[in-house]
Amino acid sequence: MKNLNLIELNEVNFDVVKSYVDKSIGKYPGFEKLLTFNLVKTTSEAVYEHIEPWIQWPSVHTCTTYNEHQVFRLGDIVNYSGEQIFERVEQAGFKVGCVSPMNADNRLEQPVYFIPDPWTDTKPDNSNVSKVVHQAIRQAVNDNSKGKITLTTYLALIWILFTKTQKRNWITYFKLFWNRKKRWNKALFLDLLIFDLFLYFKKNKIANFQCIFLNAFAHIQHHYFLNSKTYKGDLENAADYIGTDEDPIHDALTIYDNMLLSLLEGYNESFIFATGLRQVPVERQIVYYRLKNHEKFLKAVGLKNFTVQPRMTRDFLVSFENLDDLQNAHDLLCSLKHKKQRLFSEIERRETSLFVTLTYSNKLSEKENIVLNNRSLKLAEEFLFVAIKNGHHDEIGYVFTNFETKKIKDGCHVKEIGSEILDYFDA
Repeated sequence: MKNLNLIELNEVNFDVVKSYVDKSIGKYPGFEKLLTFNLVKTTSEAVYEHIEPWIQWPSVHTCTTYNEHQVFRLGDIVNYSGEQIFERVEQAGFKVGCVSPMNADNRLEQPVYFIPDPWTDTKPDNSNVSKVVHQAIRQAVNDNSKGKITLTTYLALIWILFTKTQKRNWITYFKLFWNRKKRWNKALFLDLLIFDLFLYFKKNKIANFQCIFLNAFAHIQHHYFLNSKTYKGDLENAADYIGTDEDPIHDALTIYDNMLLSLLEGYNESFIFATGLRQVPVERQIVYYRLKNHEKFLKAVGLKNFTVQPRMTRDFLVSFENLDDLQNAHDLLCSLKHKKQRLFSEIERRETSLFVTLTYSNKLSEKENIVLNNRSLKLAEEFLFVAIKNGHHDEIGYVFTNFETKKIKDGCHVKEIGSEILDYFDA
């Protein structure tokens, strides 16, 4: 029976990983084992604005470049008319199961399991487990920067924790929760939970092609790369942002190493571990903010007759019923400035909606106000501090396999990962 696992280790820089492993032999046995696999380095897009995970993973899933699939925003895969590898493998007669593949649309006729990513408006499979998990993770991830996880989500996470996870990880969950003042531990907690769900499905469901997307390592690189012991540059994070003795990259390696061992020692199957792209340290630090309450803020600035959908971190989609309201909203958002810097300098106009990014990046004090519609608002109360950017995207990606590949070769585009999967199943 053909069984293949696609493990999407989003944006992990394996040159950095190898530096940690080489300096501490025996400390990261999972990564040591993975580093013995066949390694290929991939490329993605030449234009920096196109080197985004929500672009690269659709390239993997559709076996096409960005110029071909034109999926530019997170969640936009639902508008893509072509096929993805998931349904093509299913059409070839194989069973498919997925946990949180980024920017992927559930078009499977009979998914063994399918839990969408927290940002894409697509449905989970019909099982109660998947529905509960999807709702809980979506709320936890999208409201993480607000620190407002609902009671329902807490109860769901507790239920998942005690019924769907490995008991040997319970101490790790407790430590991550107990030390939750380390902001990166929330992301590691959720990734470990998602991974344990993946193992639960692998043990209790029969699927030939299985896929999981893990994002905590990418999150940590984005926000704390400069605290890595491997960083040799001149930048540094302020002590009030993160302690100088902290190394979240090491923390991520420890959690991910545990995951890798569970897979590589527990399953004698074919594996593709892929990063899609990678991150490298920034040359200039940028402050990231997120709107605290999207609907409240947009009404305060004068938008009318709209609905809003928060997306990842700074992004949100505002939809309208008529073009006049859309045009007025576009003009208003374009005009908003503080200290001569636009609040929203990236606004993509669509037929009935605006895709908006909060780009203001200067540090805010508690006393800074902005006057909107003759109303004074404290930006520090309207904007939630998310992080200081430490890492940015680079087109290089890594692929590790425990079998000889036909399509994936050094220097190939990431789309060939999808082609390799279709070739594996003759799909």
